Amino acid sequence: MSDNNSTKYRKLVIISSILAFSVTFSCIIHILYRLEQMKKTDSRLLAHILMNIQLDQYKSASFDLSSHEGCLRINSSSGYFLVSLQNVEPYLDGVKVHINIGNPVFATYNGFKLKVIWGEKLDLTDDQDRWRSSLKEKEISFTETLRPGCWNKVNFVLSPIEPKNFGYMELSIQTDNISLINPNE
Repeated sequence: MSDNNSTKYRKLVIISSILAFSVTFSCIIHILYRLEQMKKTDSRLLAHILMNIQLDQYKSASFDLSSHEGCLRINSSSGYFLVSLQNVEPYLDGVKVHINIGNPVFATYNGFKLKVIWGEKLDLTDDQDRWRSSLKEKEISFTETLRPGCWNKVNFVLSPIEPKNFGYMELSIQTDNISLINPNE
């Protein structure tokens, strides 16, 4: 190869290397840009998912009736409440459940509905789908007022269930009629 051809060849190799680097660098920049866009989208999507999980977390309160200490939070469309299981006693062909519903806000709720799901305690060695399908469900309407800033006693009967088999209860609440104090009165 002549020196002239050798020089041209070296220049061609250098130019093609620079072009390859430029294309690769451009691709890398584009990939980094897309990753950054995906990260922003994913973080917004993740935030949305986490917010929904957080809201659903208090959609209902589930009680293991072998231990009913403390209280659980439960959300409604118009506020949040605290629920404390006080007592369960045999009643006819079922059980009578005594709970306290705490209204920690400064609103009065006139009437409410409880959706109650109940049944046997989940045996972790059992099939969860079979257990879930064995649960009973009912909605109970109450005309009582949930007074603000205090515990409100609520009682209801669940049947049929043998008291010895009553091991699980899940509550959700619906409130529609809210009263607030009018400062001008």
